[in-house]
Parts: sequence; C-alpha cells; structure tokens
Amino acid sequence: MKKIYYIVFAILVSGLLDACIHDDTSLADPHFSRFSIISQYDTLSVNLSEEFVYKVDVVQSGEERPLTYEWGYATYNTKDESDYPAKDSLKIISNEAELRYTFRKLGTYYLRLKVDNGEAISFKGFMLNVTTPYDEGITVLSQDDAGNPRISFMKTLTRQEIESGVKKEFVTDVLTKENPDYTIINCTDLAQFGSYLLLASREDGLIYKLNAKTFGVMYKNRVRDIIPDFTCKELMGSGATNWMLSENGNAYRYELTFDEVLVIDNAVGYGYDACFFGY
Repeated sequence: MKKIYYIVFAILVSGLLDACIHDDTSLADPHFSRFSIISQYDTLSVNLSEEFVYKVDVVQSGEERPLTYEWGYATYNTKDESDYPAKDSLKIISNEAELRYTFRKLGTYYLRLKVDNGEAISFKGFMLNVTTPYDEGITVLSQDDAGNPRISFMKTLTRQEIESGVKKEFVTDVLTKENPDYTIINCTDLAQFGSYLLLASREDGLIYKLNAKTFGVMYKNRVRDIIPDFTCKELMGSGATNWMLSENGNAYRYELTFDEVLVIDNAVGYGYDACFFGY
C-alpha cells in the first residue's frame, strides 16, 4: 500500500509543477516600467563658490513615464565601520533633472540623486569634492622690475577635467586677485607650512601668513616692531620648527600658532647652516 501511495503522491506533485511551469500569470506586471541612472563619473569636483552644474542620463524600459528628481547632499562619512556614505542627514537642494547649486564650504560630500517614475524608485550616489582653484598644483613666486610680486599657480587637473579637454596652464597674479586690499611688494621667498603659506617681504620686514588653499592673507606680521634689523632672506622649510634666515645673519623661528617670531639663542650669529641644525 505504501508503494501505491508514493506513486500517487508523485503523480500529483508532477501535475502541480507542470501547472506552475505553464502558468502565464505573474505577480509582476509585464508592462512594469523600469529605468537606469547612467553617469560617466562616480567622483565629482567643483570649485568653492562656483555654480556646480551636473546632469545624468535616465534610460527607461517598458512604458515611458514622467520622472521626478531629488538631489541632496551631506558630509561624506570616511569612517570604515560605516557602510552608509552620509555622515548626517541629507540636505535637499534641487528637484530638477539638472542640478545647479553653489557650495559655500570646502569639504568632501556625499551627493545623492533620487529618481521616481511613480512605479519604481532608484538612487545614485557620488563623492563630491568641493575645493578651491588652488587646492593642488604648482606655485611659483616671481616679481617684475618694479618689485611687484607675482604668484602663479598651475592646477593639477582631475580626470573629469582632462576628459573634458581642459588644458594645464598657469594662472598668473593670483596674489593680487585674491588680496585686492593689500599692496605687497619686494617679496623674497614663499614656503608652505602645513595648511599655511608664509610670504616674506623686504618692505618693512613683513611676513604674510596666507591660506594655502585660497592664497588669501590671514595675518600680517610686522617683525621689525620686535626685531628692528630683521629682513627675511629665506624661509628654510618646516620641521619641528619653522626657520627663517635674516639678512642680518641670524636665524629666527616663526611660531604659526601664535604668529610670533622667536629669537633662538643657539642659532643667532651662526649663519646659514645653523638653520638646518637638529632636522
């Protein structure tokens, strides 16, 4: 009897499977509209305070339906333990297909696009770097016959810029452009110290502290108010101390935290080589 039951059960199951296989119905609508978001880049960049314009291609399959868009951004989450790229909640900035927005703060952001056609929703995320035109590249200090300094900058191009046909070139007279309220002349040297640039001027023995990403003057140090015979001949680079060599033959240290010039007793009167002592 058991054998007969097994045979009957097998026939019933086979019939059910056959019915399922030949069933033309489906839980999914065969006319269900699907779409894909297509972008050439996953990492984007824009200069601070310049309008960012970007648009993706959306390709629909099945029924063509009207699309709605939502662009939002948040600070990028760089912590490895988190899979979600946004550090905080998204700020919605546009509901247009083409994004047009001006970012006012430097940083790396998670930019997210949400597309909805009424039947399906899709998302596309980007890493967006908001930089300055001087974020990375080559800086050259020169001056004309009248003693007017000229800082020229050639930017390192991104992949997006290279593929868009942008050519490398020096932007000249950056110092005057970014500091129209300052008259800076007779510069002797320029050096980078972390996120700052120090610019030495023979005129009145001044040392200018600049933002390395914007070339904007942050502080003007009148060193001769403390050291009357100071004229910076050369900025010696950074290490444990930020050395400067003066035309009076002495070496001094520029303290970036407090914007003070310090006299180093064991480096006074020892000349040029003393600036490297202890590196």
